[in-house]
Amino acid sequence: MLIYFLKSVMYLFQIKDSLNSLVILAHFLLAISGLGYTQDLYESISIGSPEDRLGHTAVWTGNEMIIWGGTNQNGYLNTGGRYDLSTDKWVPISVGDAPVARFGHTSIWTGKYMIVWGGYGRNGVSLRGGGKYDSSTDRWTPLSDMTIPSGQVLHTAIWTDTQMIVWGGTSGKNLINTGNKYTPICE
Repeated sequence: MLIYFLKSVMYLFQIKDSLNSLVILAHFLLAISGLGYTQDLYESISIGSPEDRLGHTAVWTGNEMIIWGGTNQNGYLNTGGRYDLSTDKWVPISVGDAPVARFGHTSIWTGKYMIVWGGYGRNGVSLRGGGKYDSSTDRWTPLSDMTIPSGQVLHTAIWTDTQMIVWGGTSGKNLINTGNKYTPICE
């Protein structure tokens, strides 16, 4: 193990017999030496984070990252959290009126709302609709799915400044070459 001190910060390196460990150490030493070499910096933000998951979505609001949904070893999730980059803190988001637990869905940010759409629900059912989350009030509003012909999973979604457009994916049985447009009522 190598211990290096720089400006009252201690850096620990576990050096193994591998070229990769030596390359990482060399990049670090060049970066702190003042020789003009810079390296991307990766820092952990896991303290206080929501439970482990995959198949979730994330949006950036301009101030925070919001993650929601997904699945883990305990099943599908309808939980999430907001990460504030300036404070380096996570805050859980409300589950009241949240969409049913799902993964393989999409989420977009409208400038005011995170909209969650589609995905797989429990028992592998492809879901129609979703929910609209207002981070300023920590409240969900369910989306009507009355006009959506079928559920969509593993699709893509974009925000146009007025509408969310969802395209492709699968219905759970077949690939889809169609999409939907959703126009939220933004008060």
